[in-house]
Amino acid sequence: MKIYSKVGGFYIALFLCWLSVGLIYADVGPKPSLHIEVKGVEEEAYYVTAFSSKDSNGPLQATESKQQYASSEYLETQEGKAWLRFHEYSLIDDFYFLPHMEKCDSSDNLFSWTYRPPKVFKIAIYLPKQDKLIVSGVYERFFFHSKFTAQLYGDRLIVFTPGMQFIIEIFWFLLRVVLTIGVELLLAYYVFHYRQKWQIQSIIRVNLYTQVLLNLVLGMALLLSGLIDYFIAFGVMEVIVILIEATAYYFAFRKYNASQKEFLMVFLYTVLANILSLVVGIVIHIS
Repeated sequence: MKIYSKVGGFYIALFLCWLSVGLIYADVGPKPSLHIEVKGVEEEAYYVTAFSSKDSNGPLQATESKQQYASSEYLETQEGKAWLRFHEYSLIDDFYFLPHMEKCDSSDNLFSWTYRPPKVFKIAIYLPKQDKLIVSGVYERFFFHSKFTAQLYGDRLIVFTPGMQFIIEIFWFLLRVVLTIGVELLLAYYVFHYRQKWQIQSIIRVNLYTQVLLNLVLGMALLLSGLIDYFIAFGVMEVIVILIEATAYYFAFRKYNASQKEFLMVFLYTVLANILSLVVGIVIHIS
């Protein structure tokens, strides 16, 4: 058990170092985003925005009058009418129209705010044919990339939060762990002939430990820093996982007086097992 404690301490120290570097370069790195998938709207075209709890966010500021932003000709268009309805609502509410809105339809129902979106917001949908504005309750963006689903039921907007998606992510995480262990056990059993009970148990224990830490670091990278840091962390962590697993297997094999050749073989197995599980994961992801 001592080797697992040492490995755990190393992982924690590594993660803290990575996190501190990420914080230093946060200002020049990827920016947070807000994505809202709209469902249940029957009209061919409609407009979506997110009212902000603050009157400014990044380069966008709330307008005090329609003349500040929109011309009379613009307000006669369908988009201009949507802008006006959003603006008029903000005048009678504690939330602001910054303004940022997007036109959606049945083929493109995703609203995206990819630069400095509001943290606390209301989702609003304008239906041009009915000249109707529907506004949700108050929601808060917690993750670096937050995705909400807004379902329209009559005149009500039901919003599903990222917390519900967390349960789905747990399921996929458990599935990834099971598949990884299964693939690596098959390689160990049929190719490298690791069939003794202690060998099988060592592979399962080590993989349970490294998979939890790997997914924790990658999950934090994706949620807090974005896609670029995720791929950087992924490459670094894959190399580290190989080294940590090889080290753990080394101590396990040394306990049973393995030869130098067996040490080299177990290192080769570790590299091939991680490459194989990575390829299987990519195939499942794109299929």
